[in-house]
Amino acid sequence: FQARNYAKAARHYEDYLRTHPKSADRDVVHFRLGLCLALADSSGRNLRRVEEVLKRLVAEFPGSPYKGPAEFILGLQSQVESLKEDIKEKEARIKLLSEELQKLKEIDLQRRPSRPSY
Repeated sequence: FQARNYAKAARHYEDYLRTHPKSADRDVVHFRLGLCLALADSSGRNLRRVEEVLKRLVAEFPGSPYKGPAEFILGLQSQVESLKEDIKEKEARIKLLSEELQKLKEIDLQRRPSRPSY
């Protein structure tokens, strides 16, 4: 984690959680795992898994000092997803308006009287 090799760190955290099901530091391991999954390069990034891990932390460790930061990250992730949807909708609207504008331009060109040539 410290070396910023998040994909490798994530594998180690998952192994730790699997092999130490009763350890007292599982909340910090879940939090770090969530961070690793979020911060990994695009090939290792798995935002659905980030959400799953952080929601598990919040549910299983309600008294953890990592609960607040986990909820904050989940909230940010939700806002990002909402903004992505807004962008898609706006891009679709822009495309539709551009197509309508082009049609109106064509109609306008057809209605204009031709200029007489001298």
